Amino acid sequence: MNEGQRLTKAAGWTAIALGGVHLVVVPIRTRQTWSQVWADGWWNTFTLRQSTTLAGAQRSETFWTTLGSFGAPMLTLGCHIAWASHHGQRVPGWLGWIVLAWGVPFATALPASPGPVIPIIGGTSHRWRQGDKGPKTIRLEQAGDVTAKRSHPASNTWLPGLSTGSLVSGRTSDNGVGAALPARVAGPPR
Repeated sequence: MNEGQRLTKAAGWTAIALGGVHLVVVPIRTRQTWSQVWADGWWNTFTLRQSTTLAGAQRSETFWTTLGSFGAPMLTLGCHIAWASHHGQRVPGWLGWIVLAWGVPFATALPASPGPVIPIIGGTSHRWRQGDKGPKTIRLEQAGDVTAKRSHPASNTWLPGLSTGSLVSGRTSDNGVGAALPARVAGPPR
C-alpha cells in the first residue's frame, strides 16, 4: 500500500468516525430530549419554525446535530472511500473537490468545531500522485481451456474463448474467432 492509498483510507475512516459520532454518540448525549420526543410521539415532533422556548430550542438542536446533520451522508461517503481504497480503486477527484468546497466555508464559519476535518477529508480522499493509477492491464492464464481474467480489482469478468498466447503491450492476439484483442485494456472510466 503506497502513501496515497494510506491517505485515502485514512480519509475514509475519518469520515466514518465523524458520521458515526453524529449518529451514535450525539443521540446518547441528548437522550433526555430523545426521551421527550418519543413521549410526545414521533410524527411531526420537530419543526422548522423558530423556537420560542428553551425546550423547543433543545429539540431543534437535537434534530440538527443528529438526524438533520450531515452524519449519515458523511458515514456513507466514508464507507465508500474506505471500501474503494481497500479494493485498490481510486476515488474520483470530483468527489474530493466537492467535499473540499463544502468543508472550507464550513470550517471557516465555525472553526471551534470538528468542521476543519471536513476539508482534510476532501483533500485526502483521492490520491494526488500522478503515477498512482492502479492496475489496468489484463493477464491471461492458460489452463486447459484458455480464459482471461482482468486484473482490475473491481472486475471479476471472465473473457472466455481466448485461445492463444499472452498479451504484451503493443501486440494483439487472435481470440480464436478472428477478432483481435488489444494488448492493454483500460479499466473503468475515471
